[in-house]
Amino acid sequence: MDAVTFVSTILSIVSICLGARVSSQSLRSDDAESLQWARGALEFLREQDCSQMLFTGESECERLKSIEAGRMNYYSTNLGNDYVSVLPDSGLSRGGIHDAVIALDPYPNANFGHLVIVFYIDRVNSGERCIGNTNKYLGNGFCLQLALKNRCYNALHRTMQRRHTVGRCQINFLPLVHERFDNTKRQQLECRNSVTGFAPCPVSQHRASESNQGQFMNNCELNSNSRRCMSGRVQTPSLRVRTRCKIFEICDQAILISGGWRGQAIRPWTEENLKLTYNMLRTNGFKKQRITTFFADGEMQDTDGAEEQTSNNFYPATQKLAIRNHIAEFCSMPRCVDSLYIYLNSPMTSDGKMLLWDTNGNGIADESETYSVRELASDLQDCATNHVYLVADQSYSGTVIDELYQSAFAYRNVAVFTSGKVDQYAWDNEYTKYWASVNHTRQCLGTLTKDVAPSSVTSTPQFWEAEQNSANTTLYGAPCNFAKFFTMRELKREYMGCQNLPTAHWFIKFSRGDSEK
Repeated sequence: MDAVTFVSTILSIVSICLGARVSSQSLRSDDAESLQWARGALEFLREQDCSQMLFTGESECERLKSIEAGRMNYYSTNLGNDYVSVLPDSGLSRGGIHDAVIALDPYPNANFGHLVIVFYIDRVNSGERCIGNTNKYLGNGFCLQLALKNRCYNALHRTMQRRHTVGRCQINFLPLVHERFDNTKRQQLECRNSVTGFAPCPVSQHRASESNQGQFMNNCELNSNSRRCMSGRVQTPSLRVRTRCKIFEICDQAILISGGWRGQAIRPWTEENLKLTYNMLRTNGFKKQRITTFFADGEMQDTDGAEEQTSNNFYPATQKLAIRNHIAEFCSMPRCVDSLYIYLNSPMTSDGKMLLWDTNGNGIADESETYSVRELASDLQDCATNHVYLVADQSYSGTVIDELYQSAFAYRNVAVFTSGKVDQYAWDNEYTKYWASVNHTRQCLGTLTKDVAPSSVTSTPQFWEAEQNSANTTLYGAPCNFAKFFTMRELKREYMGCQNLPTAHWFIKFSRGDSEK
């Protein structure tokens, strides 16, 4: 018996067991229907020919077929409310009105975007109305239809290389599914623990409710010079975030960017990532006033020491212009910043767009709600800081290196560390935990990637520097070769946090900066 046959046999046994449980517990009709849909979706996946599957690559298809239901999350709506579905990064084929929508998340431990399989459920009069390679008749008048991206639907009707088709077809986010006439566009697609046999639904620490998604920032127009920007208890009088740079002083600065898009896309470990990174920076001399955090809708639990972080330079990630201006201003001021540490931890599309927050609540990511790798590269070009350390722990993080590599001459002081390659997902908070666990007092950043134990991370961390030895320093900018000869007191005085600059040194550097413009 081969592996596929064995898995199919096990699934059949599980289905029989599940059926017995349904009849013994007399589940409500909507639960019984949802169970039927879930079984049909799993059977549909097991029946696929991976050499012909369009919505993902062949190798991932084979891996997908071997994943047990107990390792997946199951999402569904209730039946019969005329649902409309949208994705943040693309339209959906057959994107009209449907009786129900379900989704399988085969990788609950991965960061979005990663493969999500979405199906429509519609009632039909007979099985003859449910014929096609992407359909499956479930009985009892239900037709299961695989949802694909619009561009994928176009690809089906012309000859093209399959590797291009996969990128057009793969869905990497849970869609926003709302009732047809609901102007608030409240999310109706929910993870269901009531369906036996699937993994427990994720429990996020994030407090935002889907009911107020998109309502908290109605007075914050990111495409104009609005002077009002409000998010719950986070109030900022302007989109301009203060960039601290005192005369005759040079400091280590950090910018932490963690979007979330919607509550469902914020993983249970997302807030922990920010806390771990913040504490790591504080331990290594970064002043709390020099660490700026942009997080989701600006709401974080004040637990486990997060109160200090949320009370100092803490903003919602909705402020895209503020994020870009903050980075660009640091990069435009010579002798303001020694080490600029940038941390990226957002849901990300495969073409290199970080999702910040669904500000208007419509489920579609427009330009003001995303921060692309190309825009980040533009903001970092010819950065005037002494060092830039860019750490990306998000899916498809390798796209950051690909983008900067094209114009390496403009990023001579930049070192990039990513959790994986251009086509890999980020898993849990493995990479962030690794960074936070390292004793950075005398650790050379250039050796961090090769020192990562293969057993500690699922993807393949990458490291890139435009010029050799750009990362031959510690996190706070001390040279690796000499840090071991300094006492802790000397390191704090000479390298960590902020240092005073001699007046002559300051003016020399500024005159150089002016002459280069």
